[in-house]
Amino acid sequence: MSEQLYEQSYYQKRVEKAPGAGVMPVSRRGQTYLFLTVMTWWQMAAFERQLTMHWLNVYIAPMSYRSEKSMTWYQTFKMRLTNPVTWKSLVYLIVKFPFGICSFTLAVTLVTTTVACILAPVAYLVDTFIYNLHTYPAHWIDFLNVNGQHQFSILVDGQIRASSLGELVVVSLVGVGLFFISRGVLNALALMWGEFARFMLGMSDEQAGYNVSSSAEGKD
Repeated sequence: MSEQLYEQSYYQKRVEKAPGAGVMPVSRRGQTYLFLTVMTWWQMAAFERQLTMHWLNVYIAPMSYRSEKSMTWYQTFKMRLTNPVTWKSLVYLIVKFPFGICSFTLAVTLVTTTVACILAPVAYLVDTFIYNLHTYPAHWIDFLNVNGQHQFSILVDGQIRASSLGELVVVSLVGVGLFFISRGVLNALALMWGEFARFMLGMSDEQAGYNVSSSAEGKD
């Protein structure tokens, strides 16, 4: 308690001597907002760390080794500001938004394209069966359409043509190959993001070694 009072009195004297000390209420309010902001993004980063370790199966070093139970709020705040992980985690949270959009778009595109290619023969047979029920007129199944021109399309008119079915089997085999390509791309993307999260959300080996040795010396 005495240490806390000393720090607060020292801090107050420094602020009173600083230029513009007459705007103390605004200054303290701003410092409170800064403290809450830092604590908020720290907790968000901690949640992202746990989520990344669970989903991507990667180990991320702790964000800090020092215990905060015996610290005052000012000591905790000061520790946060001097911890590089605080600022790296902020960059991580900012970068994750555009990266999440890009990776989600890529994943949806690859998965839907792969499934559409693999199931192309099934779609042709089902479409022909529905046509024979006289529910809608003859039409084309477009696989590649450029400026309204049927570059690679299959006509559905109620007849199952061996040539069309053979072409769709080839498309299905291409979809199988695309499946392995998509899997490799998404796994590489996950590996890259896991390494990025490991660097941004955890302490470096040098920091970890320093904090562990410091804790051991403190206990001795």
